Order: sequence, then structure tokens, then C-alpha cells
Amino acid sequence: MTVYNYKTVKADFHIHNQFDYMEKHFGIPVLPHPCEYIDMAVEKGFQVLSFTNHGLLFDDPATFEYARKNNILLIPGEEAFIENKHVLLYNFPRQHINTFSELKKYVGKKRLVIAPHPFFPGKFCLKDKLFQYIDFFDAIEHCHFHAPGFNLNKKAIEVARKYDLPLVGSSDAHTLQQFGKTYSLLKVKELSIKGVFDAIRAQRVEIQTTPLSLWEIIRYYLYSRRWVHKLRKISRPGNRNEKKERD
Repeated sequence: MTVYNYKTVKADFHIHNQFDYMEKHFGIPVLPHPCEYIDMAVEKGFQVLSFTNHGLLFDDPATFEYARKNNILLIPGEEAFIENKHVLLYNFPRQHINTFSELKKYVGKKRLVIAPHPFFPGKFCLKDKLFQYIDFFDAIEHCHFHAPGFNLNKKAIEVARKYDLPLVGSSDAHTLQQFGKTYSLLKVKELSIKGVFDAIRAQRVEIQTTPLSLWEIIRYYLYSRRWVHKLRKISRPGNRNEKKERD
């Protein structure tokens, strides 16, 4: 019988930074630079991060080098729009995936797919699509946005149990204040992308989460309403190349 000496690492797999084209293009207040998050991650004892900007894989070489110098494993990530639903993709090629049929071609052990805030009220949340394509997902997110007596993660927890999928805690941070509110502790055999993915699939994950205060809930809700209002004025992000050319 093989006995492994697992290493416990602190991880956040859902973070937005100032290079998020959607936030930047539509006048949302400036998000933190990725290096600001990395500096804070070092202070808070994180070892694993992924920046998941909307609709475009984040794999900036300078940021990855800065993370490496600070002993942070940075995993290429994206909060993709697939059939107009948010899906978190990790270690995928830099290629736009429009449909779940296309996604099926890419899923595998070298990559990871997480369902973010699947039952939150926004129209971009997966909801029934999660059941329809449950086999494509490696894990379900437990989001930071909850407070005592108010938790939109409850159904996600139930679905994860029903389908024997791991729950992964993440911040979905758009500000430094949100970062670290919810995260995951992983027991990994090795600190590598493979080691992290293996730990998640094996459900060696423990969620750490701090409920928000009523004021934080109101503030984040107003922020998200502003974001959604602007987002509804535009078409699907598949047109982003056209938008950049106009800019």
C-alpha cells in the first residue's frame, strides 16, 4: 500500500484582474493589477491562483514569471461564455469555445472545468445547463457571496453531493477586499498543475469561507447590478475582436 505525504496548499481559482476586457471596456471601476493579487496572496499564505477573466484565457508571461518568483503556482484560466453561460476553464488552449459540443472535444485530465456560481440568479449562470452537461464538469464552485441566513450556494452543495463532484471554494474577486473571503485547501502530492487537478478530482479539497456582512452583501450586489446593466447592452463576447478593432 502506497502512503503519500500530502502537502496542504491554499488556492483560489476564480479571480478577475484589470486585464478583464469586459470590465475594462464597459467602464466598470478599475480592477486590481494581477501582481497586486499575487502580493496579497503571498501575505495571506496562498500557493495556487488562477486569473479567470471573462471570455479570454489569461496567460500573460510577465505575470506568470512574477508569480513564479513569489513561489505562486499560477494556472492559466478563463471564465468562458459557452452558450451564453459562464464556465471556468483551466489549462485550455487559447481558443474560443462557443458550445458545449465544442467543449467536449477538449475535456480531459490535463484540463479542468468548474461550474461557477451555477444557481445564482444571473442569466449567465448555468442553472439547468449544469444538469444537461454534468459529465463535462470536474467540480462545482462554492462562491464567496453568502451571509448568515442567505446562501445561494445551497443548491450547488446539494448537486455536488448528488453527482459526487467536489466543491471548490473561490472568491470570484473583483477587488482586493473580496480576495481571501472564500478559498480552498488542497492536499496535493506535488505542487504542479497536474497535482492540483488530481487533488480536486480526488476530492482532497476543504472549503474555507467567511460569511459576508450585510453591508458587504449590499455593496457587492450594487456593484454586480451595475455590471449586469452594462453587459445587457451588448451582444455576446464572441464579437470581442470586432469591438477591439473599433476601439
